[in-house]
Amino acid sequence: SLPILRAPDILQEVLQKRNPEQIVVGFAAESGSSRDIFVEKWHKKPVDLLIGNFVQHGLEEGGQAQGFSCEDNRYYFLAKGEIQDVRTMTKVELAREIYRRTIGLSEES
Repeated sequence: SLPILRAPDILQEVLQKRNPEQIVVGFAAESGSSRDIFVEKWHKKPVDLLIGNFVQHGLEEGGQAQGFSCEDNRYYFLAKGEIQDVRTMTKVELAREIYRRTIGLSEES
């Protein structure tokens, strides 16, 4: 039999070793249906900015792919333990929005 090992929690390690001036961004891709899961994840790992989205492979009857093999998705932006914003956007737009928000966070520090 093949032993299964638990992967290290890289984000938790980053949070433990971070310098005060560092901005930490985390990502949460979930297959569940409740946005509360993103708030719960933020409270477990309180990053400066958490980007959450739901993913589905779309193989079930009537299902639609979400997060994989599609250009856009609905993203949840969390900061300070709360969902700040929810937007549907392309991955390129998401990258720009993450950049904009992290620049804003660095200016607040």
